Amino acid sequence: MITPKITQKCISSTSISKKYYQQIISQDFILKQNYANIMEIPSIKAIVINTTSKYYAMDRKNLISVLTAFQLVTAQKPKLTYAKKSIANFKIRQSQILGCKTTLRGNRALQFLDKWCRILYPRIRDASQIHLKNLDNQGNYTLGINHFMIFPELEKHFELVETLRGLNITFVTKVDKKKNAFLLLTGFQMPSEFKN
Repeated sequence: MITPKITQKCISSTSISKKYYQQIISQDFILKQNYANIMEIPSIKAIVINTTSKYYAMDRKNLISVLTAFQLVTAQKPKLTYAKKSIANFKIRQSQILGCKTTLRGNRALQFLDKWCRILYPRIRDASQIHLKNLDNQGNYTLGINHFMIFPELEKHFELVETLRGLNITFVTKVDKKKNAFLLLTGFQMPSEFKN
């Protein structure tokens, strides 16, 4: 039996968020916020996903399944994070492995944003509302989640989820004002109620 060839164009399809950003959000910023240069328009610079726990520091075996889970969720190899200095109270030594993180940029970040808005966020039970005060001074928004079964990739791999202790997702934006980061995130229609 001859299987049809899959072209590279089909594999790397443009994400819905990228098309929406180019056709709607960027045009909206140009018309309503009076941007003179197209390079000044706010955009999603990166999405950083990280986890850290004392369980990873105590036993490195716990970290193996976490690295595998990260690779399944993000389709990218995660990077290990290390302690910058020793803290005696927490039994942490300098350069000790504390967890891992992945930074998604470009098309991968927008594809994850698609998945976040349409699949993952609606699965969270007690999803908190996103307010302008939750954004930092650089216009970045960070949220923490404990429900790992929201990821479709992990539904059949419960043994990987057992060792996950917490996950932070940071949406890094390129903006000139905090308010414009708020407008950008609402523009992507995240399924939550944004309040000023």
